[in-house]
Amino acid sequence: DNDVRHNFVFSGLYRLPFGHGQHFGSGWNTAANGVLGGWQLNSIYIMHTGTPVNVVRGNNPISVLPGLRPDVIGNPVLPRGKHTQLEYFNTAAFTNSNAYFNCTGTGPNTCNSPGDAARNLLYGPGFINLDASLFKNFQMAERYNLELRLELFNALNTPHFDNPDGNENDLQFGQINGTYDNQRIAQIAGKFIF
Repeated sequence: DNDVRHNFVFSGLYRLPFGHGQHFGSGWNTAANGVLGGWQLNSIYIMHTGTPVNVVRGNNPISVLPGLRPDVIGNPVLPRGKHTQLEYFNTAAFTNSNAYFNCTGTGPNTCNSPGDAARNLLYGPGFINLDASLFKNFQMAERYNLELRLELFNALNTPHFDNPDGNENDLQFGQINGTYDNQRIAQIAGKFIF
């Protein structure tokens, strides 16, 4: 259920070349160095493919269908350009017809004929995220340093979509109904190092 086929993470920092001991501004006075020197950019960039979607006939544990998979009667994978939030995969590729059930009575365990759909045969949307920060260091004395930070989580405000609904009995079957962790968050922080 947590299979991520491809995962790329880039993390880096860049100390801006301004201020004492740097390429530019090494001769600046204390005030100019305090304002313009000691800046640092940081980033963490993450891209990964989506997680599996398990298509089932139903997931209510007291129904006759919990966890049983349907039969596949077509190609459930839509071309990449055809994915929408209202139809992320081809829902017509599955059947939940009573003709495929092997029911001999009533109760939760009498329909035990799983379909031929493989477990987790589809994948949900991928994930792209950039976290970035800008640090400024103020050297107060030989032993003291004040670090001010501006941090942006999901700096580009990229939407992170949930997996589509894989329950064939839901009205939202095949639809993406939400997002997670998608809002940009900014925070300012200070750190005193001694």
